Amino acid sequence: MEQAETAQKELLRATQAAKDARSLADEQVRATRRAGRESEKELAQLEANREELAAAVDEGARNRYERLVRSKGDNVVVGVHHGVCGGCHMKLPPQLLVTCQGEKELVGCSNCGRILYYNARHGFGCGGVS
Repeated sequence: MEQAETAQKELLRATQAAKDARSLADEQVRATRRAGRESEKELAQLEANREELAAAVDEGARNRYERLVRSKGDNVVVGVHHGVCGGCHMKLPPQLLVTCQGEKELVGCSNCGRILYYNARHGFGCGGVS
């Protein structure tokens, strides 16, 4: 008789724990769905903003960028640190670094073609984080 009562109490505790776990899981699913909907709205807004901003960029530069994205993925605008391309990690010729530092034109890596940028914070040549 005592075993049956103990088993009954254990069953009730386990049932309650399962209900609590189920409630927690349901709340987490709802929160994840809300976050997903918010992310989708934010993405749609960012895509609309991208179209506006892209229209202001020179067509040749935009076409070059989009071609690089198709072939190289998202990492197409990279900095150069210590004379090395942030994309392919190859050493770049000094003249390319000077041209990049001048910031008068788009400069592409002579090895991989990625677009390079200058960042004075990181010393001579181009700098930054790839």
